[in-house]
Amino acid sequence: MTANDSLKSLSAAEYSEFCERLESTSGIQLSAGKEYLVLSRLRKLLAQRNLPTVAELIYSMDRDSQLERQVIDAMTTNETLWFRDTHPFQILRDRIFPELAQQNTPIRIWSAACSTGQEPYSIKMEELE
Repeated sequence: MTANDSLKSLSAAEYSEFCERLESTSGIQLSAGKEYLVLSRLRKLLAQRNLPTVAELIYSMDRDSQLERQVIDAMTTNETLWFRDTHPFQILRDRIFPELAQQNTPIRIWSAACSTGQEPYSIKMEELE
């Protein structure tokens, strides 16, 4: 049986331990119900490393910083799009920009890890609307 064959589900304890480890090493927080995401993003890495479970992966991460970086990379959303998530832009347009406009001060926004820049440009376009 390979890692891909045995990794059909993730126990609550494994998921919780993985989430804690991921947050402590990278700051990435996973909400409840994202087990499918962990399984889909780690399946290939587990197979490459011949690790049968996420618990084994976590144990191996303690001894291998390269593996830890690979796990973080696998769990990172590497996507940049114009107006990627509509909800934050609605809040900016409907609440934040109007409140800041009343203060009559320059608006400065930091868009961390924005890849090729669509997000900060989207913010500026939303402000100008």
